[in-house]
Amino acid sequence: MDDYLTKQGVQLQENILVAAKPIGPGTTVLSQQALASVPQPSIRGQRCNYCLRKASLQCCSRCRSAYFCSNECFRNAWLQFHRVLCEPQDYDIYGDVDADRWLLERAALTLHSHNRLNHSKKSSSTKPTTTTTATIKEILEFDDISRGLEPFGCHYTGQELEDLWQKVRKATFDIVDHDQYLDPIALGIYPLTSLYVRHSCRPNTGVVYKRGVQLLIALDDISPGESITISYVDLLQSKAERMQELRQRFGPDFECHCPRCEGDFAILDDLLGASTEERPGYDEAELERQCQTWNVLNMVKAYQTIATPRVLDASNYTHYTSRIMAPDIYSPAISSNNSNHTRNHNHLLPLHNHHRHHHHNTNYGNGNDDSSNYSGFHFHAKENKILTAKRVLPALGALSQVPSVPAFTLQSLRSARKLLRRMISENRWVEASRCALYLFVTYRLVYPTLHPTLSYHSLIVARACWNSLVQLELAGLGHKLERIYENGVRTWIAVARESVYYTFGQETNLWREIVELQWVFERDQKLK
Repeated sequence: MDDYLTKQGVQLQENILVAAKPIGPGTTVLSQQALASVPQPSIRGQRCNYCLRKASLQCCSRCRSAYFCSNECFRNAWLQFHRVLCEPQDYDIYGDVDADRWLLERAALTLHSHNRLNHSKKSSSTKPTTTTTATIKEILEFDDISRGLEPFGCHYTGQELEDLWQKVRKATFDIVDHDQYLDPIALGIYPLTSLYVRHSCRPNTGVVYKRGVQLLIALDDISPGESITISYVDLLQSKAERMQELRQRFGPDFECHCPRCEGDFAILDDLLGASTEERPGYDEAELERQCQTWNVLNMVKAYQTIATPRVLDASNYTHYTSRIMAPDIYSPAISSNNSNHTRNHNHLLPLHNHHRHHHHNTNYGNGNDDSSNYSGFHFHAKENKILTAKRVLPALGALSQVPSVPAFTLQSLRSARKLLRRMISENRWVEASRCALYLFVTYRLVYPTLHPTLSYHSLIVARACWNSLVQLELAGLGHKLERIYENGVRTWIAVARESVYYTFGQETNLWREIVELQWVFERDQKLK
């Protein structure tokens, strides 16, 4: 254990994982395979029930209810847990599977297998119990589970299973699909993380999953002696919502003393509000209307001189916040009309701080594009904390001075998430690109740079802007505006490529997607 942690550049101090040496952004701090995992019941037939891989699956010919991608996964599953659940059936009868019970049974059986306990031959038919919605205590009848496992040589008393469940609950994470909106696809138990990695609502590492393996990726420079932290909850929640989830996991006495709960970033929760009633926002219908009427180029021109408004809807909020975080983009002092238009469109692009120092040469200039030049990231890696304090916090402070900001509320942001997915499914890319820009500005305020949610969303923005450009060209977009939008798409692709590279790595489908998007875009430019 100590040797592994030393190789990763971390060490344990009083059971807390801390950096043993300087760790740069994008570095894998910790990697571990799940002790046990279960796919979400609704997608049992879409993911391998052992490795969670999305591939061509074969159903178990005996129970008709478990799916595996290979004989190797089937054998491993059989040895660890499937022999308990596998009952001869003519068809899949388990339409209502309780994921909590399923996970606890797998954890117990996996530990039983690892401890090389004696295996007794199956003597009776024991079918998994299905339940309806209830509290955890009502769902998990530990004595009942104990009786169900006993015929298989797995001897745990009800009290032992209850104690194990308390540990499992703390160590359970949603395994998300990085290729599909970061949707949860499974539950996994990762003991090292829950034992040694502390929570923060402004974490310095983000959690990424690759075929069930949990990776902790550094989001920023981490200094020697600094605690490694992750967020155990969704950060796009109020403080009360976050604390409720954290206390369910860690106990009723848990307190968070992170920079967002008690430090400089506490202003975030003040702005978002404690509830929808306290800070009402927009529903999907109203946000949809705003995205339809939003003229991006005209708004950029307007915000070169506009004073602080009294009310910020989605479009005004996006440009007002962007002007504070990237004021040079809104400067009207540009030599030529063409370059002025080009800069006007790129109003949101430098929000990833590391691009500002090389975009002037590669994306804002006279068509000289060097998409492989990512030297600006190294500047970002060294200066990110300073730049975050200089840009994000002043932007939050400025928003707090606006009398009404309905666009920056939990209701509006949750509505925007749903709206964006619907617009993408309907191929309404012009409006989707505007909604994606609105969300990107917010994510940049809420999440640290390189956080998986922010990095993934940068790819969505790049994809939406490219498809929006294609739709506008088909609709007869003028040549001058076409060049403006092309420059914007080029920059968003660079933003997404860099973010995906450092957060998710080159072996992921996300990397392949952004590389293909860049290739298609550059081919289109050459053909023109």
